[in-house]
Amino acid sequence: MKKKLLIDAVSTNSGGAITHLKNILDYFDKQKHFDQVDVFIPKETKLQMPKSKRINYFTPYLINKNLIFRIIWQTIFLNILVRFKKYDCIFITGSSHFLFSKKVVSISQNLLPFSPEEIKKYFFSLFYLKLILLKVTQILSFKMSDGLIFLHKFSKNKIMKVVKKTNAKIKIIPHGVDLDRLKTKKKFTNFRLIYISNIDHYKNQDFVIKAGEYFLNKYPKYKKKILFEFYGSHYPPALDKMKNTLNSIKNKKNFKYFGLKNKNFIFKKKSNSNIIVLFSSSCENFSVTLIEAMAMGLPILCINRQPMSSVLGNGGIIYKHNSYQSFGNSLLKLMNSNSLRKKISIRSYERSKLFKSNIVAKKTFDFLNKIASLR
Repeated sequence: MKKKLLIDAVSTNSGGAITHLKNILDYFDKQKHFDQVDVFIPKETKLQMPKSKRINYFTPYLINKNLIFRIIWQTIFLNILVRFKKYDCIFITGSSHFLFSKKVVSISQNLLPFSPEEIKKYFFSLFYLKLILLKVTQILSFKMSDGLIFLHKFSKNKIMKVVKKTNAKIKIIPHGVDLDRLKTKKKFTNFRLIYISNIDHYKNQDFVIKAGEYFLNKYPKYKKKILFEFYGSHYPPALDKMKNTLNSIKNKKNFKYFGLKNKNFIFKKKSNSNIIVLFSSSCENFSVTLIEAMAMGLPILCINRQPMSSVLGNGGIIYKHNSYQSFGNSLLKLMNSNSLRKKISIRSYERSKLFKSNIVAKKTFDFLNKIASLR
């Protein structure tokens, strides 16, 4: 008898969640547990997914609308659908669901609703209300699920302190990454400090700018040798705040926001400088951009917050959150030593092999099958 899997990805429309879903579906034809999968997915996200005869994509009209319409879809129409289709397992990639079926697996990919110190930064706005709503719906979803996937032990512990009780079986499976080592043949005197992330309050681009300004004022000889580059989409209020910060400093030419660009634009076409990757987010469930930088074998300057510091291990240089001095000292240490940059680049690349996408996908399908086999 053929085993059918349903993946509800109606809320998978940005960043690491898209990459995670693509890695899993890339592996679908290699796994042996399920014969076919139906994927409910937004129209734009579908364009980035692999094609296969065993993968059926559906983009219902309602899911391409706003959050309210997606809730209506999940609450009413999806419940009716799964009642008649009789899937062996249902995988929810967007954390929240309203399914009353059995064999439902949720994956937690958003730590922000469970981080009161970060939520305060959005008070009082529509997004603040959305985060409060997401917290409630995710708690209910985790209690209603038969299986829960967390990306890291840190996020599992933090979220389960709030959820408290669930009968779901729990598994920790991180995001995956494809190895893509970036080769540099020459030594340069200039530096590109690259921060890839959506512009948002908890991503702390403001801190990076102020810490960078502190560094340049303390070590003015680097003013002609260093450029802080920001890439990614943006939350409008956070972008406004970032622009105001840039307008308030003297060394504006050393900072530039490029918007949303692909990896080839960022890394491959502009290689006339040493590259250092920055990671400054203070609230992450698990960062795809961090492990992508590791998989490229690049030196990384990272905040000392979990789970980032444990994911990175000894594959980077850590600085203290909100400390200009710690940031500056760590950056100077990296810039002054080619051998150190090379050493931690090798370490980060080797450590990234722990998160290879095929290994992560196999663990995911094994767990989904385990839930599908429950009586």
